[in-house]
Amino acid sequence: MEHYKYCSLQDLVLDDFFREWVLAPTPKLNAKWHQFLSENPERWDVIQDASLIVKAIKVEEPSISDQEIKSLIQHTVNKIEQKKEARTGVLSAGIKPLKIAFFRQTWFRLAASFLLLSGLGWLVYERYQTDNLYDKFVTDNKSKLIEVINNGVNPQIVLLNDGSKVTLNAGSRISYEASFSGNNRVVYLTGEAFFDVVRNPQKPFLVYANELVTKVLGTSFSVKANKFDKQVVVEVKTGKVSVSAQKGFDEKADKFKGLILTPNQKVVYDREVAQLTKSLVAEPIIIFQEKEEQKMDFNFDDTPANEVFEVLENAYGIHIIYDADLLKNCPVTAPLSDQNLYKKLKIICKAIEAQYELIDGQIIIQSKGCK
Repeated sequence: MEHYKYCSLQDLVLDDFFREWVLAPTPKLNAKWHQFLSENPERWDVIQDASLIVKAIKVEEPSISDQEIKSLIQHTVNKIEQKKEARTGVLSAGIKPLKIAFFRQTWFRLAASFLLLSGLGWLVYERYQTDNLYDKFVTDNKSKLIEVINNGVNPQIVLLNDGSKVTLNAGSRISYEASFSGNNRVVYLTGEAFFDVVRNPQKPFLVYANELVTKVLGTSFSVKANKFDKQVVVEVKTGKVSVSAQKGFDEKADKFKGLILTPNQKVVYDREVAQLTKSLVAEPIIIFQEKEEQKMDFNFDDTPANEVFEVLENAYGIHIIYDADLLKNCPVTAPLSDQNLYKKLKIICKAIEAQYELIDGQIIIQSKGCK
């Protein structure tokens, strides 16, 4: 792996061993590359850039000349290097012209297909780099910020001065003021992190991540905002958060206009169409226990369905919409303690001949009642 310390972007994109890891990772390959990145954290950026290009090339071969193929690939690599130079202020020693061997031409045709037909390649890369709000913020406020970069392969715990805790995933970065001296506790994120925020109503906690701003008083939630992803995702574990598009956001405004998320809800921001969509997380967790030392009892014995849904609503903190009068005569007998929420709903609805839908982060029960 020693020579990968000095590989250029185009060398990595062409490298069979690297492409095998990106396209068909195995535990053995993951171990090798994670160890390499752990020992050479300065290679993170070029590895990510090369991975983006390799992952995108999955189209059929078109009718393109070899000269067009070489020109397109060289243009893409040059543009990426130029963008990096503009961002870092460091001039490269120059880009070597690509020499394409005969046995590599099929692969280059795929690359050219991608660049010509999908319109994603450099256009998406340039768009996301241009809109990289994290880099802009760090540059504008570098003198008063603390930046933490997780160059390792495991999550890294970051303790903030207000007592809040951030679990920063591998390859992610956060920046924040050491003292939180302003009216808000502001953190900027690129990548993925889980936040456990100490409650302070007088000083809201703001997380800027790509095009989204998440505002909380005290709660726990996760943010996934990788700079090349098409989506930004915020998921709430406990408490309540408000999520808004960063464009037009005013930190000084008394009211925060955005989507309100409660436990087990998430919002997905589609970066291409600038749209927020609220839904439930993939695996809702129980957030309420009647007693700390005792698990909630989900074993029902001839229990009216409306009471069953009330128990689930309280346990998971998710609003369940149903007609209580219609369901009070529908008895439910089932041991459900070992089932996840969606399995519970499926069993209950089958027992009372009902159906459920997930709409806007809520559960809607549709039933005609029981005779």
